[in-house]
Amino acid sequence: MQVVSPVPKVIADVEGSSGTATNKLHCPYRIAVDSIGNMYVADSQNYRVMRYAPNITSGVRTAGTSAMVSNSVSLSRP
Repeated sequence: MQVVSPVPKVIADVEGSSGTATNKLHCPYRIAVDSIGNMYVADSQNYRVMRYAPNITSGVRTAGTSAMVSNSVSLSRP
């Protein structure tokens, strides 16, 4: 994977207000791109990692729970 830094202002056509929907981010922290063009975004304030396929504006949560909780599947500001 290739890490993208700094994080761009527009990610997967997502710009504007933050939120928890699959087409919204809240404080994206790091981005990585795999060999087939999927983009992985550490969405730190939503406590999740999102995957965006090429040319798709809604992501898929690949890790985390979208809430800060203490259990085996949650993330603390990835």
